[in-house]
Amino acid sequence: MDTRFAISQYPDAKALNDELNALIKKPIYSIAPEALKKYEDEYYGQKCQKSREMIEEAKSVIPGGVQHNLAFNYPHPLVFTKAEGAKLYDIDGNEYYDLLQAGGPTILGSNDPVVREAVIDLLNTCGPSTGLFHEYEYKLGKKIADSVPSVDMFRMLGSGTEACMCAVRVARLATGKKNILKMGGAYHGWSDQLAWGMRVPGTRNLQSRGVPAFVFKHTQEFFPGDLEDLEKKLWLNKFNGGTAAVYIEPIGPESATRPVSKEFVKGVETLCRKYGALLVCDEVVSGFRIGMAGAQGYYGIDPDLTIFGKIIAGGYPGAGGVAGHRDVMKHLGAGLDSSGKKIKKAMCGGTMAATPISSLAGYTATARSRRETPARSPVRELTSSSRASMSLSPNTTFPSSATTSALSATCTRSRPCSTPSTGANCGRSRRSSKRPVFVRRKWNTWAPLTWQKASSPSPAPVCTPPLPTLRK
Repeated sequence: MDTRFAISQYPDAKALNDELNALIKKPIYSIAPEALKKYEDEYYGQKCQKSREMIEEAKSVIPGGVQHNLAFNYPHPLVFTKAEGAKLYDIDGNEYYDLLQAGGPTILGSNDPVVREAVIDLLNTCGPSTGLFHEYEYKLGKKIADSVPSVDMFRMLGSGTEACMCAVRVARLATGKKNILKMGGAYHGWSDQLAWGMRVPGTRNLQSRGVPAFVFKHTQEFFPGDLEDLEKKLWLNKFNGGTAAVYIEPIGPESATRPVSKEFVKGVETLCRKYGALLVCDEVVSGFRIGMAGAQGYYGIDPDLTIFGKIIAGGYPGAGGVAGHRDVMKHLGAGLDSSGKKIKKAMCGGTMAATPISSLAGYTATARSRRETPARSPVRELTSSSRASMSLSPNTTFPSSATTSALSATCTRSRPCSTPSTGANCGRSRRSSKRPVFVRRKWNTWAPLTWQKASSPSPAPVCTPPLPTLRK
């Protein structure tokens, strides 16, 4: 495990907070209107005309003209066409230093060439998504478990918001308790139950428009840096369903904009153990950025659950995950654990969670962050000549990249098609001694596949599933 961290000297959290409190009491000074107008005319007016025109067109179909909150800008958002390393380039040809880095995911810089080449290889062999298991799901999970001491198991999801939401359900199943306590001002995604006390401590549901107040019945906040406030709420909750989990950003709420002391972070862990609540560390921002062991490694704490996001997919979509102790993570598995004991399973899913592209990109970026050479998939090591020698039909698919060889998969039904359907029917049945693999299709129907060697390069007959009989 890499125990190096990016913090050389920890600041005095109390002194910093005192300075921040003094700062907000001072007068607010703004840019002189004439100076701002001059900058708008000279830069945006003359050098960003294409961006302005495109944003105006986009407003007709996109609320506000952009899809991402970080893209809003005054006097208008800029349209970027290229990102590379530490630089961005807009549609007008202007060059910028990229201090945003997509809000956190691109820890290696934008469009890292090593990650990009690995993704291109994957797209050439597997595609971005299959809905089935891919070897890099395991490789990414193993890499995270090897890096973060508290992680025994990892479940990948679509975003940090999904991971935070999922961890609430897991905590309630694992403890049998109801209430969730979060650090005031911390941001744990935009799901209903956790949209409480966001960004500024004590603001309750001020920024949660559209969420009914009753949703927060079992959500509370405690003031950052105040262990007495946390223990008071933990004690009171004993008489009202107990506390299932305490959520913290270990570096301090809102990405450390309000710093907390090391003693406070350790104190939160101690109180969680005392009152039987799970400690949930939100490392969406700090994970792999402060160090490979995360902020929890720096503070020396052992959370029950850890929330990952952003960096976890190497800058690609599908960046989220829950990780933690095995006895807690079992609630995200199948209905039976390894001993055969039936366990309660948390409701959790996601069509685009743990796709091959996000798993591969996350693994490659994590390996690069550890200064390791990413292991190559066997399917990517096939030579061009061996690929050319394969006899593949246009309908070829592969069961998994780990077992891929010179095979062609022909989709056949286990019995003749008797129900009319669109497209060409095979009209006959092919039997195989191999066990069929059932794959979910549209309309909630299931069709069996049998894997057979290609006997000829000619296209195999296509079999389409019949339309379902709709219930009244």
